[in-house]
Formats: sequence, structure tokens, C-alpha cells
Amino acid sequence: MNWHKTNVALIIILVLINTFLAFTVFDTYKDTKILPDRFLLEAKENLAASGITFEEDVIDKEYGTKTIYKYSSSMIFAEEMKENAKYTHPCLLSALSFLSSRSKQDMENRVRYFDVPDGTSISVSGEDGTVKASAIITGQTGFEYSDARFNSLVVLTEIKNSLSKLPETSEKLELHKKISDFFKEVYGTKIKARCLEKKELDGGELFTCILTVDGDDINGMPVCFYVRDEKILHVSGNLFFVSPDAEYSAKLIDGINILYGIPSFCDGDVLVLSQKHEYSTVSLENDGVYIFPVWRIECETESGIERPLFNALTGEYIEHK
Repeated sequence: MNWHKTNVALIIILVLINTFLAFTVFDTYKDTKILPDRFLLEAKENLAASGITFEEDVIDKEYGTKTIYKYSSSMIFAEEMKENAKYTHPCLLSALSFLSSRSKQDMENRVRYFDVPDGTSISVSGEDGTVKASAIITGQTGFEYSDARFNSLVVLTEIKNSLSKLPETSEKLELHKKISDFFKEVYGTKIKARCLEKKELDGGELFTCILTVDGDDINGMPVCFYVRDEKILHVSGNLFFVSPDAEYSAKLIDGINILYGIPSFCDGDVLVLSQKHEYSTVSLENDGVYIFPVWRIECETESGIERPLFNALTGEYIEHK
């Protein structure tokens, strides 16, 4: 017997068996990440009995997990801000540093804080002592900034209109590089912004944005930037004053099971048009905020097109617009 040839043959057989097992394990793993077709068909029949219909290609078939974040920031008096802002509001100082073109090391001597109703007024001075920029922070995320050389009245009406009714678009609009640089400087890669609309205004451009985390929109966190001559002259909306911390990861309710919550917001016939992941916020008693994943379900009802939000962890209906 030729033992060499026999050993080679055995090795080849073992390699083929291992390869087959590897592909089998991969297919099994892949199947656990995607909703089975039979489950989709059964659910489609069950939901149709409740007046909820959809085309299969609009359903997100992947099982997913998302990170839950916690944001801790509370209003403190001006005297406390002067002493503790670098610890309690580090992202605020980074934002002011970038917007006013002052170094972070220089900010401590250039920033002044003043108590105002419902918030804190801030001024940033130059080397000659004159005010170069001013800002106001309100609540946990409210922020308004204006360059001292800019008359913000020319944009306030447009900003108010944009923030009161956010444009609804899935179109990918490019942000001004200065705004992208702002978010990179202040938050690194965690918190960014998606541009919802941009329009020319008084020789510059007004960008209406929504903050994002891990690439998903954060509901209730819109912000407008006015850029002219390659400089951000005005900001109004919502920003985080300290970077949110990742608390834990959690499994999400899948794209089919989340549809069983639709009757809690609408008891008539519903045609599901699309669904996607977003984030929303909930305030805690200790002034903290949880940033948690939600499903945005766009659907057609007897009242027209609606876009309700559902908690992606519990399935609870939250709100619609």
C-alpha cells in the first residue's frame, strides 16, 4: 500500500469536509440574522387580517442590535460655568473654540458667562477685549451662536420656519465642509449631522440639519448653520454640550414584529410604505437623557401619509408627524 498517496487522499477529504461544514455554519449564521421567508409570509397574512398591508421589499429583514446612549448635562449658574465648564460642558467649549477661531487653551480667558432667564448667555472676547461672538444655551441641548460682525436678524425668520417644520427628505445633500469639520472637531466620529435642506440666503447658505448618532437621525435634535465666505456666522438649534456615553447594546424588535404595534396609533386600514431605524430621546429625573433606537414607519392611512415612531426595544408607539 502506498501510504503517502493514502495520507494525501485523507487530507484532501478532510479539507473538503471542513469546507462543507464551514459553509453550512455560515449559512446557518446568516439565516439567524435574516427573517425567514415563511415567517414573512405568515405575518403578512396575519397583519392583513388587521388591515395592515405591505410589499415584501419594504420590510427590513435583518435582525439587528443598536447602542443605547446616555447624555448627562444640566443647567448650572454662570459662576459655576466659569469654574467647571471644561468638565461639565466640554463640547460646548470646543464648539465655541471652533466657531470663534480661538484655541481651546485660550478659551478659558476669553469666555464670560451671564445668567439669563431659562439659560446662560456667553460672550467670547478677542485679545483687545471686544466681543467677537455671543451664544445662549438653554435647557439640556438648546444652543444659539452668532458672530459679532453678523446681523443675525437676516436669518432668524428662515431658521424659525425651518426648525418649526423640518423638511422631509431621504436625498443625500452635501454639508458644507466647514460644518463637517465642526462636528469632527467637537464630537470626533460619534455625532454627525445629516443635511435636510440648504438654501441660498443673503450672500450665504443656510443648512438645516438633523443630528445623527451611528449614522441614524436623532429625533428632536435639529440645528441650522448659516455659512458665508467660508465661515460659520450663525448656529441655532440643538447640540450636545458633552459627548453622549454608550451605555449598552440591545437587540431590536425586527421589521415585521414592529408592525404589530400599528393599531395602537391607527385603527383603520394602513399601507406600509417604508421603515427605517432612527434614534429618539427621553429625559430622566436626574437631568440625564437616554438616546434610544426607534423605528420610523412611513404609511398611508385614511388621513394621508403618516410617519409614526415606535420604540425599537419595546414596540411601544411613541408619536407621529
